Amino acid sequence: MEPARKSDTAATSVGSADLFDASTDAAAVISRDGAVVGWTRGAEALLGYSAPEMVGASAGRLLAEPEAPARVGGIADRCRAGNGWSGMIRVRHRDGRPLDVLLRVSAAFRMDGRECFLLSAREERGRWTMAQSVLDGFLARSPVGMAVLDRDLRYVWVNGTLEQLGGVPQEERLGRRLSELLPGLQGEALEKLMRKVLATGVPVTDYEYDGWSWADPHRGHAYSASFFPLVDTDDTVTGICYMVLDVTERWAARRILSMVNEAGTSIGTTLDVLRTAEELADFAVPRFADFVVVDLLEPVLGSETHEALLDDAGSAPAQPALRRAAVRSVREGCPEAVYRVGDRVGFLGPPYDARTLIKGDPLFIPVLDADQDSWATAEPRRPDRIRRFGIHSLISVPMRARNTALGLATFARTTNPAPFGSDDVLLARELVARAAVCLDNARRYTREHTAALALQRSLLPPALTGGTALDVASSYLPADSAGGVGGDWFDVIPLS
Repeated sequence: MEPARKSDTAATSVGSADLFDASTDAAAVISRDGAVVGWTRGAEALLGYSAPEMVGASAGRLLAEPEAPARVGGIADRCRAGNGWSGMIRVRHRDGRPLDVLLRVSAAFRMDGRECFLLSAREERGRWTMAQSVLDGFLARSPVGMAVLDRDLRYVWVNGTLEQLGGVPQEERLGRRLSELLPGLQGEALEKLMRKVLATGVPVTDYEYDGWSWADPHRGHAYSASFFPLVDTDDTVTGICYMVLDVTERWAARRILSMVNEAGTSIGTTLDVLRTAEELADFAVPRFADFVVVDLLEPVLGSETHEALLDDAGSAPAQPALRRAAVRSVREGCPEAVYRVGDRVGFLGPPYDARTLIKGDPLFIPVLDADQDSWATAEPRRPDRIRRFGIHSLISVPMRARNTALGLATFARTTNPAPFGSDDVLLARELVARAAVCLDNARRYTREHTAALALQRSLLPPALTGGTALDVASSYLPADSAGGVGGDWFDVIPLS
């Protein structure tokens, strides 16, 4: 019996690990003459025959192949010699359909004076057919772009997702290289990386890069690529496979976080209103926009509160009083600007009025039309500047802090062909919100500093007199140089 167990183990070791779990297998005991001696519930579940139907009946009725009896005879001779057997065999279900089962037969043993064999079986469900289906879905229908290239880095196979990402049909890719199809997608750098993978055999995963594609040529995208060599059975590298995933949203989120953090160290370095507005414009050009203007409400520049926005009836005026606080451009001299720093500026025109500042919602125009009536209504010179300098996309964000309207920051793109997107609106809001808090701090400081100086001046004597005998001079030096207040008082003391 020991040799039989060893043979069974060797036979079943080539299968999957779950072959050792026999708890759900069909089991039966067959006598030497082929009669069924024992029949379990597992056998009934597998083949459909109940125990009363099978016990005492011939097991030959279960065979589904013409050559099966001769094969069974050979298996029986092996098992009588003290060896077990395992392998595939086709049987027939009670309803007539054939089943391929993995059968295991023990070495012969005696029971009630008869020579018997213990059989256990489980259905084999066509693993390779399922694997083909999974493989087809993984390669052809994967949400990840995939391609196979030969050793010359020419396309051999491309899935549909990669076609959509790059905008180049499969028939145009096959036989050509990446650098030939998408020259603006860092093709040479990617091919250099793939040659390194071919030479070393070491895969590269999650390599991130940015670029454009024919699928969306007017907007930059970010991608994550992984490369690994294809190795033949004799360990020969036959090509390379790469997988690409669009990670633009992930890059945009990182970019927003990075720029907002950087803005924290660049905006609001002083407690000066105009300087804070200039720092916002300086930071945004050219990182984010090609042309930026910051317009502040006149009450803000005069250190007054936002209540000046309201008229005598308590409603917002149609045209708020704004003055240009900062203007920056990638072009020298800011030729796009209609107004210069210090000029009183108009708003964008109907329906954008002071309520836009109070409500705080940004104005987002991804594709700017210079022929729109509101531009000419607000400022007749503005449409000409839009056309001449190619201002094609715009975001205007109201500046508000602590429920106070402060002004309006406008970002535009001219030389950068990519229009603003929804992620850019989020970034613009974050930058303006940070700048607005710094600007409001500067405004409050200016207001408080001005009030302190006015109080101090009101306490100083209007004039000094020494009579005809003395010439009197005075000097005042505040103890707090930042606040401009404090110090000691000195007076002329008459002598006897």
